Amino acid sequence: MWLVYKLELYKKVIMLYINYFEDKLLNNKFIIKNILIILLILITIIPIYAGENQDKQDQDNEAVFGFIFSTQNLLFDIGSYQGGIGLKLKNFDLEAFMFDFRGLIGFLMVNLDYLELSLGIALEFHFIQDRISPYWGIFLNCGLSRFRNEVDSDNWNEEIIMSISTGPILGVEVFILENLSVFAEYNISCEFFNEFETVSTAGNETKNERFDLYIDTLLGNSSKLGIVIYINPVVEIKDK
Repeated sequence: MWLVYKLELYKKVIMLYINYFEDKLLNNKFIIKNILIILLILITIIPIYAGENQDKQDQDNEAVFGFIFSTQNLLFDIGSYQGGIGLKLKNFDLEAFMFDFRGLIGFLMVNLDYLELSLGIALEFHFIQDRISPYWGIFLNCGLSRFRNEVDSDNWNEEIIMSISTGPILGVEVFILENLSVFAEYNISCEFFNEFETVSTAGNETKNERFDLYIDTLLGNSSKLGIVIYINPVVEIKDK
């Protein structure tokens, strides 16, 4: 009964997301709907597969802290430096819900004139608690970016972008050791940003400001790989 309740709740959250953003997605609507259909299929199949053991798993799991080391995205530009570091609390039990909570600081830098920083949190809801554990979730992220292109001291342009983004996550966590896992995930990012641009031409500066909404569905930008090192064992890996 509890499994059916969680299944229906997951579906309602996703459908609310589709309905709210449907008139804003336009060109990306077909891609996003197909991704969410796949997510709905996973939500339907995986809990049924894991249903027999879920109650026992919920009782046995205890909250465990972990350290996250991740990529900022999957673009892997040779000329840039990127990464992320954070903390994770696995199997946090809040009465009716068990979830994973994480906080992550990310960066991407090409040089001192091209820098991106981000600070985010996320909730992960795992379909099954096992060595291979697929999950869905939601994230909230704040970002600050600075781009500067300078010809000389009198001719240059600079952009500073402050952003807040949120959206759903779909990923999988695979345990290599009992306290070491790797994960891969994809997210659909709805980003609200405020852009401040300053242009200097022959020493005369002009300033512009723009506020906009952006939907990011590109695979490289919206994907992440990482590892998690837990301070205590999370799963039991039996020798065959």
